[in-house]
This record gives sequence, C-alpha cells and structure tokens, in this order.
Amino acid sequence: KTATVTVNLNARTGVSITGPTTAISAGTPVTFTIGVGAAPAIIRDVTVDFGDGARSSLGSLSASTPVQHVYLAEGTYRASATATDSSGFTETVATFVTILPQQPPSIIIQAAPTNPVPGQTVIFTAVVSGATSTILRYEWLFEGGTPPSAVTTGNRQTATFTGTGTRVIQVRVIQSQGPSGDGTTVITLVQSGGGGGIR
Repeated sequence: KTATVTVNLNARTGVSITGPTTAISAGTPVTFTIGVGAAPAIIRDVTVDFGDGARSSLGSLSASTPVQHVYLAEGTYRASATATDSSGFTETVATFVTILPQQPPSIIIQAAPTNPVPGQTVIFTAVVSGATSTILRYEWLFEGGTPPSAVTTGNRQTATFTGTGTRVIQVRVIQSQGPSGDGTTVITLVQSGGGGGIR
C-alpha cells in the first residue's frame, strides 16, 4: 500500500543579530542590529536577551532595527534574538560581545582667572568627558587655598589664595557606577598689577 504524507514546514523567520566587532568598555552603550531578512513569515515579536539578565521586546519587525544596551561589568556575554512568527513558530540566533573593564572618565579643570592676584576669587570648573553614570559628587583640593577642600554636587567651586607662585588644584569625580576620575590643574598667583585678568 502507498500513502501520501504531507509535511508542513515553518519558513525561517530570517532573524539575525549583529553586534560590535571590537571590544567595548563597561558603561559604554553597545549597539546590536536586529535583522529580519526577506522571509515569507510574518514576525509577530522579536525579543532580545542581552545575556546579563536584561531583555527587551521589540514587537513586530519588518526591517532591520538597532537596539542599544549598556553592560555594567566586564566579561563575555551571549546576546540572542528570538523571533516569533504569526503561527507561533520561534527561531533564536545569537552573537557574543566582549566587555572590557570600565574606564575612568576624563577630567579637565578650567580656572578663571589662571593668573589671579592674592585674595582674588578663582572659579574652578570640572569638565567631564567619556562614558559616565550619574555623577554623585566632586571632591576638590586647593593647595594653599580657602577653603582648602570642598565637596560639591555641581561641577563648579570657588577658592581664594594668598601669596604668589604656583598652586595645584585637584578634583575627584565620584559616579554611581564605575571608577572615579581625577583631574589636576595649576594656577600661578602674581603680584597685584601683574596680570590677574581672565585668560
């Protein structure tokens, strides 16, 4: 006897996931591209699992879509994308991303003026660059200054100085996640009439 057996195969969803080709530091946004290809299946939902416990549902997709994620700790993570089509069929693809230890932010201290006269108020501004989380505070040290130290939640602080010569100013920026960053600058105090204007 012979019989005809019909087997219905689900078409592939065509989902793909592409990550960065180079290592990224913790705290820096990582961009993944989720592709769906030219598949006959109608994709109802794509869920991205970033491998660190975080997930994101992108809903129905019909074109390539970028999605960003921030890893807070170093390591190698398996990021996957699971597509579900209109029939309930699912397909999962994955890639790996390497996360390096988080780098401290770069700190530049700007002084105005840079050549004050004794007793003149100097305004110091900490300019922060690089990947940072929420900045909690700025810890200042003023060599020979009044005040000699200060803790602020903003990036600006003032101080005055006596005498002449160079003074070293330092600031440490403390953030909620990741290492702190340090900045240093030097001002030169001059005699009154020796050029205390803002530079």
